Amino acid sequence: MIFNFFTKIKSEDFPRTTAQQKKFSTKTKRFYETSKTKLAKGQLIKALCGKQPNKPFDTPIELTVIWVFPKTKQAKNGQRKGTRPDLDNLQKTLQDTLAKLGYYKDDSLITDLIVKKRWHDCSGIYIKIREVEKIDNEFNEFIKEFD
Repeated sequence: MIFNFFTKIKSEDFPRTTAQQKKFSTKTKRFYETSKTKLAKGQLIKALCGKQPNKPFDTPIELTVIWVFPKTKQAKNGQRKGTRPDLDNLQKTLQDTLAKLGYYKDDSLITDLIVKKRWHDCSGIYIKIREVEKIDNEFNEFIKEFD
């Protein structure tokens, strides 16, 4: 099964803060989220809510994500975005949000991950979730070269 969609996000609503930006309180000895981090999570929830599949994925999946950032004057549509925020930091928040909203049972089901960042006038997030076979025969053929 394949499930995919694109959700537009206005420039002013685009999440730019990542889960990486937590703070530590020396008073309570705990990590806490900043207001910017909470805002970014809320923006993701707003963008993704209502687009869930009928039933959460519960088998291994491949997740493809294209973060489409609002284009700057210097950038061209489709240009690769080689600036902050880092993809790995963006992904953690997104994957947790997708699980929380019922796209899949748990983010441990993600066995294959394809992630990109681009600039474009039409900003948003493209998401594709695809069930994958338990045995990766393509990988088995590939690894034979090194056996």
